[in-house]
Amino acid sequence: LGLLWILITGAAIELPIVRQYLFIGAGRYRLRGDYMARQFRSEEGLQWVVRCASKAQLASGSPVSDTGGLWRHFDFDFSVPADCGMVVTLQLQTASTTKAALGAHGRVSFDAFELERTGP
Repeated sequence: LGLLWILITGAAIELPIVRQYLFIGAGRYRLRGDYMARQFRSEEGLQWVVRCASKAQLASGSPVSDTGGLWRHFDFDFSVPADCGMVVTLQLQTASTTKAALGAHGRVSFDAFELERTGP
């Protein structure tokens, strides 16, 4: 996957910021990659969230905050139950959805995404 670059201008944030549909079956998975945030200000940061199509949240990663322009690694594990179906969404959103209306600002980049099945 290529580089994902986001410029946040300070206006209220529409959620999710990014949504990717993943066609995966039941099992355990690990999402990992790298991120860099420069001059990024947000009350609680941004967070990757995995949801079933039914909107049930399965897991969320640690909030992303300013890195001073240095690349940092992220990863988190999640499980997809059989009753979730074959489609989940991977979403980038504010760590607190109630804070999205307050806005944020700065630049955030993500790269080197990997999705690995780690078990049944």
